Amino acid sequence: MTDQSPQEKAQAYLKTSALYKLGHLPTEQQNPKTMNLSDLSRTDPLRAIHILQEIDLDALSALHRRSNQVERLRLVIRDTLLGGGRIYLCGCGATGRLSLSLESFWRETREGTDLVDRVVSFMAGGDIALVRAAENFEDYSDYGSRHLTELGFKDGDLLLAITEGGETPYVIGAALAAKDISEIPPWFLYCNPDSALVGSIERSRQVIEDSGIEKLNLETGPMAISGSTRLQASTVLMYAVGLALLEFESEEKIADQIAKFIEQVQQADLEFLVPFIEHESKYYTEGHGIYYQTDVYEITVLTDTTERHPTFSLQPFENSHEPDAQPSLSYLYLPHARNTEDGWFQTLKRKPRALDWEGYGDRLGLKKLYGYDFSVASVERRKNKFKENHFFKIDREGLLMRFRLDDIRGTIPIHRMSILEEHLMLKMCINILSCLVMGRMGRIEGNVMSWVKPSNGKLIDRTIRYVQMLYEAKYSETKQGVDNHKKKPTPTYESICDKLFIALETFKGDESIVMKVLSQC
Repeated sequence: MTDQSPQEKAQAYLKTSALYKLGHLPTEQQNPKTMNLSDLSRTDPLRAIHILQEIDLDALSALHRRSNQVERLRLVIRDTLLGGGRIYLCGCGATGRLSLSLESFWRETREGTDLVDRVVSFMAGGDIALVRAAENFEDYSDYGSRHLTELGFKDGDLLLAITEGGETPYVIGAALAAKDISEIPPWFLYCNPDSALVGSIERSRQVIEDSGIEKLNLETGPMAISGSTRLQASTVLMYAVGLALLEFESEEKIADQIAKFIEQVQQADLEFLVPFIEHESKYYTEGHGIYYQTDVYEITVLTDTTERHPTFSLQPFENSHEPDAQPSLSYLYLPHARNTEDGWFQTLKRKPRALDWEGYGDRLGLKKLYGYDFSVASVERRKNKFKENHFFKIDREGLLMRFRLDDIRGTIPIHRMSILEEHLMLKMCINILSCLVMGRMGRIEGNVMSWVKPSNGKLIDRTIRYVQMLYEAKYSETKQGVDNHKKKPTPTYESICDKLFIALETFKGDESIVMKVLSQC
């Protein structure tokens, strides 16, 4: 493969590209409300905040319209738990992290009861993927089924298989395996219309048309940033599963709970985020680092800071076993964690489950996992990595969620919120913050993830599509508002693919491959 020319590599990809073309899925498309998000992040961040808050509310309203389906799921969960079974939560990437988060919330609220161990979460790559994704692990359906069975899934247990797009092989493999093991049908949860999945993606058709698997389709439409399902799709999925699971004994109607939370989100004044966005982006561009410090919101803060790496191609969290590794711009700091084991237990509310599978132990095993140290030792280890370090503190004080960065302060009322809703409110706030920080740093173009790295087939397709999107916005003959002298026909998928593989020959990793290819079209 290494001896192939760029043109040969492009042709090899094109032969199998049908497996990776997902541009027709709504979650991969552009949201018309954020077409100029990158400009707004620099010129009018408050307006950008309001737009992103509005899109979150759109997604929550879509969930409210499907509350009856979530009620059905709650009844199944209730029957499973009362029957002595366990609930398994499975996902990949953002849905894997929300699965681990929900188990953490469950353990926090059920501590000291005989129910505490009755929820088991797992994700592609194991718990270490909470911090750093296991590349290509999600592409193997048999990994999902193997992981499920190794965690002791048996007859009488219920699997909730969660995938934003509805096409992840790992999650599909787990769902198909669960159907064969337990008399309780697994549930498959996703955010794209059946017609878009069944008509073009064989693996999705296989699970959606299987009568032995229950489906819960929570369509959200396009994300605020094109293809970034860590945003609205994962918010809706987390809320739906969380309501059904954490409130399984409640008699309050789920529709009423969602309506109350929507009202709280509508009333939340997020203007306080503006100086946080301005200062955080300024610190990064000046060579400073940031510690996100918390002692109550560990897993939610970790999730957002972790997901900045794949979304915006930032340096991932460095591992203490690799002392010469380039440090990430931000890092999680847990002031009450005495050591790395404490940090992980505080985050997960249990001991971590690592994957020491043959061939993967070095990357996904327990030793590697414990190299991600969020205790006080991390402050000492990173103190000379930046010109200066700042502490961004997010904590609970009474009935307020408090934000502090140097002399900047902000609060959000959290009275009448469940633990789930409290974390969801924080998730939406720091999702907004991180998106606009990255917009100010040039990591977004319009509403496109222009710094995507084409490291697998799915991301190669996404890179090619983003070049097309940006080209059409600037030059297309079919785009209204473009001066006649600038109009040009949009390059074909195949021609952009050729240019991409040529550009990859000199790709340095610290540049936008999307913009590099676009400049050559």
